[in-house]
Amino acid sequence: MNENLHLLVVDDHAVVRLGLAQLLRGLRGSCQVSEAADLDGALAVLAARPDVTLLVLDVHLPGQPPLQALHQLRRSHPLLPVVLLSADTDPELATQALRAGACGWLPKAADPRVLLGAIELVLAGGCYVPPFLLRHTPAPVAQESLTGRQLEVLGQLVQGRSNKEIARALGMAEPTVKGHLVTIFRVLRVRNRAEAVSAGQSHLRAVSGVFAGAPLGALPGAISGAMPGMVPSAVPATAPAGPSGLGSGGLAGDLSDSLR
Repeated sequence: MNENLHLLVVDDHAVVRLGLAQLLRGLRGSCQVSEAADLDGALAVLAARPDVTLLVLDVHLPGQPPLQALHQLRRSHPLLPVVLLSADTDPELATQALRAGACGWLPKAADPRVLLGAIELVLAGGCYVPPFLLRHTPAPVAQESLTGRQLEVLGQLVQGRSNKEIARALGMAEPTVKGHLVTIFRVLRVRNRAEAVSAGQSHLRAVSGVFAGAPLGALPGAISGAMPGMVPSAVPATAPAGPSGLGSGGLAGDLSDSLR
């Protein structure tokens, strides 16, 4: 993990921006925080300072739809982790943001310890999902299922592969792997990689049918995608529970190396 952190806070409300910047400067002794009031200002900072490690973005910037800034940043800086900050607790909007590649959704009303813990989680390669989204139960008609490609990613995950290894094995970009993992964690209703491995084994056996009860190595290659060498998760599965739903490394857990 980078010890010389440079964070960028983008919020049009000066009081919120300054207060959050002051809080984040206490994250670590060497932490530097830059500020911008809008997307143009953020892009200017990123052009001048390519060392920005993570960006905290207000969802509702003036003059544009809620997720427009996120989409533009994902196009221009696809490897930069973006965490959204909002007073909005709309589960549909938050879900759309995570699907679009956000690494977390931070409620503005969150306890400062939760906020700092969430930032640390994202810096470790994870994705923070707030408690209000955990409590949200989609209507049965809108229930998600995993696509074939996501099942392939899950097959790699249960064998202990890192995001970099999964990307290499399946021929996709690491941010794409991370996006699939966010969906997998949500569909399986798990909080970290260790839980995903356990739930994923059962899920893969269920969808494989004839392979029920067989070792994972016997699963079809399209799902198991065996590859030599395993890399352990960067965030321990036994991490102590944090306040307000952070627990065990956060809902989406450790998506190791996804944005490195």
